[in-house]
Amino acid sequence: MNVEIFTLCESATVENGAVSITRTTELALLIDGAADVDLALVCVVRFFPDEEGPHMVRVRFEDSDGASVLETPPQTFTIDLQSLTFDSWRYIQQFRLKFTLRGGEHRCTLFVDETERISIPFYVE
Repeated sequence: MNVEIFTLCESATVENGAVSITRTTELALLIDGAADVDLALVCVVRFFPDEEGPHMVRVRFEDSDGASVLETPPQTFTIDLQSLTFDSWRYIQQFRLKFTLRGGEHRCTLFVDETERISIPFYVE
């Protein structure tokens, strides 16, 4: 499998196989302050024929010490390339950020089938 897109944004949609992403921004700017923030997590993953079948995806936000500060519930899905109109699977998770991060380097990590696939580093001053 290949992760083609993994980003945080204000909103996202999928229509006819195309992903539309609205207003990506620095996560540190959104977290700075007391307000809760609504974000969409967008992931486009391309699977290969030998990867058909059930899979599980989850995302974890970690602080500068590597401790988990927010984790999305695992979501299961099945890849059936025969029935897919497009050859990529699109995952969009809407969620509300409500946690405080200390200053330093942090990351948002995508896990597929309990294997870390990609992470987005971000810095909080």
